[in-house]
Amino acid sequence: MIRHTLLLSLIIVLFSCSNQTVRYTIGVSQCSEDVWRDKQNQELLTASYFYDGVQLKFANADDNERRQSEQIDSLVAEGIDLLIVSPVSVGKVSEAINRAYDKGVKIVLVDRSTTASKHHTFIHVDNYKVGAMLGKYVADSLKGKGRIAELKGMKGSTPAMMRHQGFNDALAKYPGIEIVSTQYTTWKEESGKAAMKELLNKYDHFDCVFGHNDRIALGAVKAYKETKKRKDDPIFVGIDALAGKDNGLDCVARGFFDATAIYPTEGYEVMQIALDILEGRQYKKSYILESALVTASNADLMLMQADEMASQQARLQLLHKRVDRYVADYNHQQVYLVLTILIMVLVLVSFALILRSIMLKRHLAEKAANEKLNFFTQVGHEFRTPLTLVAAPLDRVLESKTITHEERSLLEMMQRNINILLRLTNDMLEFRKREEKDINKGIKKVFENIEYVEMPSLSAKDSEQAGAVMTFTRSDNETRDVLLIVDDNEDIRQYLATIFGDDYNVLVANNGKEGLEMAMKSNPTVIISDIMMPEMDGIEFCRRIKEDENLCHIPVLLLTAKAMDHQREEGYAVGADGYLTKPFNSKVLQQRVMNLIRNRRLLRDTFVAESAKEIKTTATAIADITKDDVTKEQIASADIDFANKFRNIVLENMANSDFNVEYIGEQIGLSRVQLYRKVKALTGYSPVELVRITRLKKAERLLNTTNKTIAEVAYEVGFSSQSYFTRCFKEYFGRTPSAK
Repeated sequence: MIRHTLLLSLIIVLFSCSNQTVRYTIGVSQCSEDVWRDKQNQELLTASYFYDGVQLKFANADDNERRQSEQIDSLVAEGIDLLIVSPVSVGKVSEAINRAYDKGVKIVLVDRSTTASKHHTFIHVDNYKVGAMLGKYVADSLKGKGRIAELKGMKGSTPAMMRHQGFNDALAKYPGIEIVSTQYTTWKEESGKAAMKELLNKYDHFDCVFGHNDRIALGAVKAYKETKKRKDDPIFVGIDALAGKDNGLDCVARGFFDATAIYPTEGYEVMQIALDILEGRQYKKSYILESALVTASNADLMLMQADEMASQQARLQLLHKRVDRYVADYNHQQVYLVLTILIMVLVLVSFALILRSIMLKRHLAEKAANEKLNFFTQVGHEFRTPLTLVAAPLDRVLESKTITHEERSLLEMMQRNINILLRLTNDMLEFRKREEKDINKGIKKVFENIEYVEMPSLSAKDSEQAGAVMTFTRSDNETRDVLLIVDDNEDIRQYLATIFGDDYNVLVANNGKEGLEMAMKSNPTVIISDIMMPEMDGIEFCRRIKEDENLCHIPVLLLTAKAMDHQREEGYAVGADGYLTKPFNSKVLQQRVMNLIRNRRLLRDTFVAESAKEIKTTATAIADITKDDVTKEQIASADIDFANKFRNIVLENMANSDFNVEYIGEQIGLSRVQLYRKVKALTGYSPVELVRITRLKKAERLLNTTNKTIAEVAYEVGFSSQSYFTRCFKEYFGRTPSAK
């Protein structure tokens, strides 16, 4: 199995090494899909070939704000370093852009702006200037007179708004020119065609049709040609000037358009700016790309230049694909060579191991069988002798008619467990007649029950004392600490109740679920819990206790048969305060529980101490309790430091009646909730209760050592009401401030 895992790991590593490491992932969110954006995407992809480790992820929103917002969130979730985005509109997409920025993604706005204030740069053409340039051209072509129809882009998009404004401002200088109609479209040819047909049904004549892009203008041309010809054909103008059949340059060259304006895609420049931002080089907050007018006089020349650029780009892409294929072939050959060598080595090693294994099996088979039989036979005899010596006296004690009901119950429990051990011992002595899996199960049960062997050693006096706590709780002494025992084994619960019944009010639960409910109702002082239980195990039970702000202060001691270090770590990871392995010594267990309770109380005293002497005394007491204990129940020095800091803040602000918990949290660097949970977990008191106790302790000292009145003392320690001070004082000390 190990050899197979090693082989698989090497294969994965080798194939991973053959791929190019991705340094930057760039997301591209386009507002729509059209020839202009296809060209820009292709330029971005080609430009990425010149930079090592650049990966592009493209998304198209199809002019849908909600879809683009979701696509941006998805790209950020996948993990991108920079987002190139052309927003559908200035509306909801801005929120998604701001979210991406807040998560550390670099933002490059292209072509269109938004209300998003959080971006790194904006790369665009001056759409107002483009609109004004076409307005001036149309006015000159019409010699200052004529009727114009304007087919605008999508409502809400910044290019449509700015082109309209520039076009109208330019024509405002010519009173003889009238814009008879403006209509919004979706930037697509079909939308321009439909809008033009609608206009032709309303108006008899146009001298010019201005489409906000070449696709809108081409749709208008086609609609016009499908209708009855008017007296004079209007001129058509658009924006984009892309190469290719039926695009702007082609339409001007063929006479469909009178003019169009170049709207550069500049994917190469966008990629360069993006890399400048990612690699920490200088960049500008805004880049404005230049435009130019295309008419019949220069359309052919520009078509030639565009065709040449397209041809160069196609050759570059072909070259890149070939290089990728050559690199992939080379990497595969390397992998195959290494794998061949590796397989040959593994075959030789496996052959040698098989030969060695066969020889060892022949030698060890008979020896192992004999050793197993001898081992279990010897163990059986070793257990049988002391069990017999314990069982016989126990039977005689049970025959006595003078023992109490509680004593008999305890002794019968001991007898049941001794019988279990005797039966398991007999099974081990019949090893040859049992399957190995049954043997293992029996041995496991033996060791799980060994802890009960300690119980028969109780003297009659011990049994008499134990029998007095079989009810588990003491309702006659409500001032005692409450101990909650959580274990699914009834005998264990009874035994632990026997150990602790004289000193604690004992509650028991069958499993973690029942224990959690009981803890919420009774708020015990300390909890002892087994780990292996049905319904809810001890690990989950401990985690629930430590996550509940009302219970997290309760110390939890885990009791289990597991003894491995990593199993102990599992208990400590969920907040356990102590860990004891079965079989356990009852006195050690009692001392551990006592230490947990004393540590919590001593640490609480540190919070409310008034002097360095009190703090030193408390810290020394804590160290004395835990100096020989290497478990997690030790009080960390960081907790004592935290208590000192808390105490100092309270003492410095004690006279201020407006002093509150929020201020303590700000000074320590914790939120109100975090402060509450930490203080509650360490002391069992809330921060408000500790502040009140500190004030009351100082008030008591002032009353005993000075001649100040009760009112003066109350105000000095931060109480704004003498009556409230008196009530709190009496509740805490059991007497009024005036009593001595």
